[in-house]
Amino acid sequence: MALNRRCLIAGFAGVGAVGVLPRTVRAQNFKARQYHPQPAASHLHIYLTKLWDAVRIETSGRLDVTVYAQNNGVPIAEPEILKQLQAGELEFFVLNGNILSQAHPSADIQGIPFAFTTSEQVTSLSDGALGDLMRPELAGAGVYLIPFGGMENGFKHITAVAKPIRNAADLEGFRMRTPGGKLFVEFYKALGAEPKIVGFNKLYQALAERQVDGQENPLVIAEENKLYEVCKYLSLTNHQWAGYNMLANNAYWRRLPADIQDVVVRNAKIYVAQQRAFVRAANCGPGEDASRPWHDCQHGRCRQLPQAADRRQFLSRLAPIHRRKGLGADGGEGRQSRLTGVRFAAAAGVGGIWCRPRLIGTTPRH
Repeated sequence: MALNRRCLIAGFAGVGAVGVLPRTVRAQNFKARQYHPQPAASHLHIYLTKLWDAVRIETSGRLDVTVYAQNNGVPIAEPEILKQLQAGELEFFVLNGNILSQAHPSADIQGIPFAFTTSEQVTSLSDGALGDLMRPELAGAGVYLIPFGGMENGFKHITAVAKPIRNAADLEGFRMRTPGGKLFVEFYKALGAEPKIVGFNKLYQALAERQVDGQENPLVIAEENKLYEVCKYLSLTNHQWAGYNMLANNAYWRRLPADIQDVVVRNAKIYVAQQRAFVRAANCGPGEDASRPWHDCQHGRCRQLPQAADRRQFLSRLAPIHRRKGLGADGGEGRQSRLTGVRFAAAAGVGGIWCRPRLIGTTPRH
């Protein structure tokens, strides 16, 4: 059959189509930012970096996430960064449940005061039924809750600039720094304190300048942020569990191919488990329960003051909050936890320096 001009053009067009086919199916690469509020030397930064490095390697660079300590220096507090995440102006973030509740109230469950006695109670809920409840609700608000991404800080304690907190009466008129979550403010108002909302990026400065009288955080967070330099007293209260949820902008997450999503979830499960183990050891010492006061102090001669005589004082003041959250009069949810006791102590350091937990030598390797 004789070839005509139309056949030749059609033939070359077919060859050209075959030639460009590989370019049309070439894998897409994604770049993203991960913000978190802690210093670059913190365990949180180290484990997030390990996680995203593993994702980058396993995806052959198809997902490349850069981790930024202290929220990349942005001057706004966590509630405003959450809004940026929801709006798609940020790809990945970590945030505690009580501030995340601004996107959906179910997240408040993680931080109800005195509702849990062990970290395992909270993380098992977040990895299971609670996470499954929160995920679709948060997605409707533009946030994707990464499965198994509940990073732990531990149980909170109070550090104070000038006086120890031995019982609820000591909190009367106490200017307590709180994050922006509504539950934080309700909690301290119920105890007679004066809540002062201060972003984590300005916490140290607020304590140093006596804008507030104290703050609350787990031991590992207080240590890594050198709060012992500005707070003389540590009161071991174990009053509230704290942690960070790994979050993504929901639209960005949905753009990622399914195989990349699987890689992220798989590595989140691996490195979050390691992070939890490190924090539990750092806060409590190996094999110790979170409800046991810490009294192994780096500076020596750390003395443990008497624990609170009557925890009912605290629980009675918090009864309205517990009723609104559907808990019993003792703050424990019968199906999940019961309070075994609220222990208070104050540790005064040598020479007026707050006695620090022995964390040196336990910092995770880069």
